[in-house]
Amino acid sequence: MMDTRDEMRVTVSTGSMVPFIPVGSTVTIRCDPELAREGAPVAYLSGSRLIVHRLTRIELDAEGKPATIHCQGDANPHPDPPFPWESLVGVVSHVAKPTILMRLRFSWWALHRRVRSLLT
Repeated sequence: MMDTRDEMRVTVSTGSMVPFIPVGSTVTIRCDPELAREGAPVAYLSGSRLIVHRLTRIELDAEGKPATIHCQGDANPHPDPPFPWESLVGVVSHVAKPTILMRLRFSWWALHRRVRSLLT
């Protein structure tokens, strides 16, 4: 993961945003939650994990300020649990799709993990 004060780059390791973000893609995240709009792919913290999913709804508090965020991965059948606005890291501003070599590496790694889980 590369990050600066204004943006960060991370490699996506799951297929929850396929086909928009294929596994192995590198996404650039603008670290400004104020840019978040419904329908945009965003990054948020869930515990110590960074999640990249599509923003589906913003709930406002009594003062009209963002309070709760709702997201869902494009390939996921169910939405994520709601999370507080403060967990929002930023908005995906660029997606660099993986090369063939990167796709093979992630496919091999997924197969390796699956076989290992079956053996243990």
